[in-house]
Amino acid sequence: MKKIEKLNVTTKMLLVLLYSFLLLLIAVFVINLSDAREESKGYGTKARDEYLQVFSKVIEMRSEPTNDETNLKKESSQYSIYTQITQTTDKEVKNIELYVNVETEDGTKIFFEETKKQNTNYKGTPCTNSSYFKTSPSGFNRQNSYVSSSSSYKKSNTLPKIVYLDVYYDVVISDTQIAKRHLKYFYLPMNVENEDFTKYELSDTLENKVEKQIDTKELKDYLTINLKYTLADLTAETETKRADNFVISIAANEDKFAEQGKYVVNSRISLFAKGKNHPTDTENYFPDYILISENIGVLVDKGNDYLTESVKNSLTSTYRRSLDIPHTYEVDELYLYISVTLNTGETIQAKSKFAVQR
Repeated sequence: MKKIEKLNVTTKMLLVLLYSFLLLLIAVFVINLSDAREESKGYGTKARDEYLQVFSKVIEMRSEPTNDETNLKKESSQYSIYTQITQTTDKEVKNIELYVNVETEDGTKIFFEETKKQNTNYKGTPCTNSSYFKTSPSGFNRQNSYVSSSSSYKKSNTLPKIVYLDVYYDVVISDTQIAKRHLKYFYLPMNVENEDFTKYELSDTLENKVEKQIDTKELKDYLTINLKYTLADLTAETETKRADNFVISIAANEDKFAEQGKYVVNSRISLFAKGKNHPTDTENYFPDYILISENIGVLVDKGNDYLTESVKNSLTSTYRRSLDIPHTYEVDELYLYISVTLNTGETIQAKSKFAVQR
């Protein structure tokens, strides 16, 4: 204290300013942290409870502009979200209601609802016409559209930023007891503009029309992933047929984890294609990375004893994704991101890059 008293006035003022600045930094950090916590308040990152598990698939369709007389159209990107709910118990589950709330990159809120009420054991998903629930893709777009009234272009980005899932359902505990349950789960689709793809190590070189099972390293006993691509037939008469096709197939088996008393509570398997910038994108508004498929949550376990083989085959067929990408993008690399979180809190990750021979 005596030393501080001996300091001159200027030094004291500098110390006060420095102390005030540090307090301001701490306050900003706390506010940001509070905002982040409020953002996911009540929603967890575990995609399962003791009765149900949730799986989501996010996909992109990158489109070239159609030819027109004015030649003013540019490329566009459209996303779709699918949600799959699977029962993981032999108890009767019924009256399922699924609510999907999406916040887009520009702050737009988009809401979907899907309900299925039934009195028998629930073994599929809340959708009567397919093995997965599909949200409307109309609201998830990235565009640079020409506005004729102002003779200028307008950028818009309503791609999904945060996805909140609410699953309400009833479970029959006994002949006289029915419990109402509510599973709350959220996830953030990967933003390619924030991902550092330089950290992905070259794993292998893929060959045209040759399907290859890739090395999932520490997760080889749990995940089986196959990749395949087929280059476009440039002799095709129509431009729509001049596209490169990319396929990813995924299968999961938790047997090895179960032997150790473990199980998967969340995961992410994302595949991106890297191509050239489209000629119409003169402002580099669209990223060079195209999302083929992003699989989030808990995959149906191929070793599940409760589901029949036909049901498992129907549900797991959604883990295959085939995407046509216009050959003008000249995709030459694929990037695969894998992250699996177990009930023990352990998270296993892998990042791989694959060369595409053209």
